[in-house]
Amino acid sequence: MLDPFCRIADAAKALRDGSADPVEETQAAFERIARAEPRLNAFSLLAEDHAIARATRARAELRSGFDRGPFHGVPVSVKDLIDMGGLVTGYGTSAPLRSGPQPRNAELVDRLEAAGAVIVGKNNCLEFAYGAVNPEVGQTNNPHDPNRTAGGSSGGGAAAVAAGLVWGAVGTDTGGSIRIPAAYCGITGLKPSFGAVSLEGVFPLSPTLDHAGPMTRSAADALAMFDVLSGQDGATDPLPARRLRLGVIREQARHPAIRPDVLETFDKTLEMLAAAGAVIEEVSLPELAGFGERLVEILLPEAALIHATRLAAHDADYGPQTLAQLQAGPEVSAMTYLAARDYARALAGAYARRLAGFDALIAPSVAWVAPREDPAVDGEDGFVEMLCSGLGNLVGAPSVSIFAGPGEAGMPVGLTLNGPTGGDRMLMRVAAEIESLLPPSPRPAL
Repeated sequence: MLDPFCRIADAAKALRDGSADPVEETQAAFERIARAEPRLNAFSLLAEDHAIARATRARAELRSGFDRGPFHGVPVSVKDLIDMGGLVTGYGTSAPLRSGPQPRNAELVDRLEAAGAVIVGKNNCLEFAYGAVNPEVGQTNNPHDPNRTAGGSSGGGAAAVAAGLVWGAVGTDTGGSIRIPAAYCGITGLKPSFGAVSLEGVFPLSPTLDHAGPMTRSAADALAMFDVLSGQDGATDPLPARRLRLGVIREQARHPAIRPDVLETFDKTLEMLAAAGAVIEEVSLPELAGFGERLVEILLPEAALIHATRLAAHDADYGPQTLAQLQAGPEVSAMTYLAARDYARALAGAYARRLAGFDALIAPSVAWVAPREDPAVDGEDGFVEMLCSGLGNLVGAPSVSIFAGPGEAGMPVGLTLNGPTGGDRMLMRVAAEIESLLPPSPRPAL
């Protein structure tokens, strides 16, 4: 059997040379899920019959010499906002708000299955990805400390990957919902450039800000999964550290809300990178002032419009925090919304100018390690939680969180790298090089 924490390239090699079997590995994934789930709550739906059928097909294809690529026969999962044909989409919410069986797959599911991936189920998420737990569903717990959250809203995927239940997961991200859970759980999470991964068949939260992307245990694995999801291809070798130019965003990395343990880990990472030959320069992006409020001024009305019909029929079935946020949406005026959109466009221009001459702009992923529960999106703690992630959603540029090292109580601390719009693959090559110089992602002792 495969080590469930091995890299996807190693799993692929074993599946091809016959030392591992897709059906046995899929069955083993379900056994790991069964052992971990009472503590994690990472899955909302398991698709065992579907997965075993796909694994059986993968075994036959690989034995015949037909190779669909590095994910052929590899167990993965998707967030429960993403449609799979014949399965219910749960949205992290109560029964009256869930869909019936979906007639077709989301486009990204088709891409995964065309690449031979075995989707074992749907990952738990915050209610409609809107920053709050539905009491009926409950939060996903962190594999490194089940008394803490795995993060939102894509926490189910982050926990499943961090715990070695699957090799990769697909999450969605509107203000940090891939990268924040990745940081809390000590894995890699990529929010691609806006539009790089199709959202057809993915339930929206805020169409202006929504993205879908991979969650894996390494940058190399995330790049491989991104290539499947996006249809892109090209060089995968890391870029040598001695050639890297990295800008530290002062308004994020030196913000007073950054906790001392996170700042200490971040500064140690900068020292290590400088010692490896990277050029590190602190830069200012003053245009970030007020970005959290502007992001929410886009998010609130867009989400309210999406939910208007459903809310009118089922308001009592929403969790209290989600309901309050949806009811606040119509209170945002058209002028305020349009001004926030103008701000985002101006910020994108300022960001591109500041990025010029650098391979990436970097900061801590989150101001703190995983807390006991997720803060409200539109509260002060919610703004701080998005301090280093919301930028990528507002400007549509690729942003990735990788494991930087331990913080308070040994909990993971993430490092965020931001690149140019459309430069996803180059950013991931930078991330792979930096990751190679950092401590390995921790294995939780569940």
